[in-house]
Amino acid sequence: MSPSKPYLRRTAVFLLIALAADAANASPPITAIAFAPDGSAVVGSQAGVEERSWPDLKPLRRLGAKLAHVHDLRFSPDGALLAIAGGSPGESGEIEVVSWPGGEQLLRLTHHDDLVYGVAWRSDGAALATASWDGTARITNLVDSSSVMLEGHSRGLRAVVFLPGDAEIVTASADQSLRVWNAATGELIRALDNHTAPIHDLAVRPDGVGLPTIASVGADQTLRLWQPTIGRLVRFARLPSEPLSVTWLSGGRIAVACRDGDVRIVDAATAEIIADIPALSGWAYSLTAAPDGESLVVGGAGGELRRIEVPREMATRRRP
Repeated sequence: MSPSKPYLRRTAVFLLIALAADAANASPPITAIAFAPDGSAVVGSQAGVEERSWPDLKPLRRLGAKLAHVHDLRFSPDGALLAIAGGSPGESGEIEVVSWPGGEQLLRLTHHDDLVYGVAWRSDGAALATASWDGTARITNLVDSSSVMLEGHSRGLRAVVFLPGDAEIVTASADQSLRVWNAATGELIRALDNHTAPIHDLAVRPDGVGLPTIASVGADQTLRLWQPTIGRLVRFARLPSEPLSVTWLSGGRIAVACRDGDVRIVDAATAEIIADIPALSGWAYSLTAAPDGESLVVGGAGGELRRIEVPREMATRRRP
């Protein structure tokens, strides 16, 4: 005998309530990770900003950040300040600057009309560059509050970096281009448009060998290496899954967090994938290198957070 309609209605209501409860209890994706000067890990999401112990990643404390969304975390060069980037979608892009380790808010920047996805410190710690989904970037002097706006991208921005020496900055956009700017005047120097889909993230090679080199990753499933001061695309790697976040490791290696939950390790000298490491069960939204340069922290959907050891020599490991 088939179930009665009232029974079906009660079952449907029960399922809806259960799904709503699951959604309410689910943790938001971890969208930003940084390492504090003392070696602890700091993670950000829609749930706020939290400090975790290292290497076991156990919760230590929750910071009092007031941003509804957190998309980037960056410590100042001297480690005394933490910039927290985010805001409210379609309404405001904001930066909170807090003391470290105290966590007291010292400054709040509200220059943008949409989320701030990326933030970068100038090497002297006296200025911040911000990249916003409103299509603009801005360099703000924290000493006198003056700022320079960078306009020219046709879509929202996802990342920004200062190049070594601080004379130029590079922005990455959903308009598929990188742009190189004069950091003092805001003048556009050149556009780099080899990507064929929105660009998600940027990272500067930290060792300072040769010309400044940056890595970019985008929705075209590529990792691209550039020498932006001369406008040169050096080489690129095509990846098995869309890369969402990128960071440099020691020894000229690059780590990329991908949509399928894997982390790929790429040799910067050859653009070859030298390791494919299953990391998370869902999307891997963010990652950063530990201070030792041999470990990674990867954050993803459902609040997943994992530490990965990356030996210098390793065979490629793939999902079964």
